[in-house]
Amino acid sequence: MKLFCIPYAGGNEKAYREWNPDKNIEVIPLKLRGRSDQLMQRPYSSLREAAEDCFIQIMDRVDDEPYAIFGHSMGAMIAYELYSVIRDCFGKMPEVMFLSGVNEPAYRYKGKSLDKISDEELMRYMVKLGSIPKEYSQNMILQNYIQTFRNDLKLLEDWKFQKSENLIKCDVVVICAKNDPVVSISGAKKWEKYTSDSFKFYKVKGNHFYFMSGTEELFSILKENMVSSDESRKFKRNNSNMEFKRYSYIK
Repeated sequence: MKLFCIPYAGGNEKAYREWNPDKNIEVIPLKLRGRSDQLMQRPYSSLREAAEDCFIQIMDRVDDEPYAIFGHSMGAMIAYELYSVIRDCFGKMPEVMFLSGVNEPAYRYKGKSLDKISDEELMRYMVKLGSIPKEYSQNMILQNYIQTFRNDLKLLEDWKFQKSENLIKCDVVVICAKNDPVVSISGAKKWEKYTSDSFKFYKVKGNHFYFMSGTEELFSILKENMVSSDESRKFKRNNSNMEFKRYSYIK
């Protein structure tokens, strides 16, 4: 099964290039404008625009086989918008969505607005999240990264949640780190309200960027919900007239 991975704020597709959770999972990192080899391209004006770009990349690679989407932090919010784009464009729906390191869509950040945050404050914030080591925080090379990070945070700041009767109609797996300074366990669990199919919640070790210190726990979750559960999904598709109970548990 293909796993399309969406970059987090300030990040790019390179974060996923070395991922190899299982021989039956093909990891395909998606590219976002304004970073990596697309650094000179115009940044997105909205999360919706980023989601539409991801939609084009996915539909170019999807055939009849099932696929999954993984998004971390901002990438998870793009994934949420992406689901709407796929639905609106009558595209092939994912079998499962992995939403990592993110509060429910209705959550609103109550801190200072971006235009009042200095680069130094943003740098300290990134160190706090764990996206960069503290010893690198004075590296001038990081200036481009800061600008990309600021642009991405602006997308999140400008995004407005619109309540919809359309629930996510695929399996949803939410992952939250125990020591995440910006995502709460209760806030992440509330994703269940936005789903109509199977919902699973996992609590993992670490901070916001928990997978940077080791991918074993995350890869186990991916395999469990993509490889081990694939046969049960085939049964579900072949018996769509049956009623299946939704469930949730915490690791």
